Amino acid sequence: MSTRCTIAYKDKDGIHSIYCHFDGYVEKPGVGYKLTKYYNNEDSAKEIVSLGDMSYLEEMLYPTTTVHSFDNPEDNVSVFYHRDRGEDLHIGSFKTKKEWMNSYDMDYFYLWDKDKWNCWDYKGVKIDLYE
Repeated sequence: MSTRCTIAYKDKDGIHSIYCHFDGYVEKPGVGYKLTKYYNNEDSAKEIVSLGDMSYLEEMLYPTTTVHSFDNPEDNVSVFYHRDRGEDLHIGSFKTKKEWMNSYDMDYFYLWDKDKWNCWDYKGVKIDLYE
């Protein structure tokens, strides 16, 4: 069973987001933990989203070998549907947080806004990732 989430960043044009299928929970080794440990800046948030929907997030975004794929992933490398499985690139764009959250049926919502990651559960309850 998967714990699905969406990963997004906010800029002057709105919220830009992708879907992540596995390990969306906050605790180690889930997405919440990895975002704050390995991707705790705006450039990283934008880079993750630029790669489109994903299967799972790891400590690295890019492989160090040419054999990395959806069916044969390199250890510790994230797997994206467009790059690693040849699917269409999908990045959602929304005007408001409410529109973004209402557009997905997810367990967790991660949003880079200004200077940190923010998180909400499926009920819209805010979760502190920096305890």
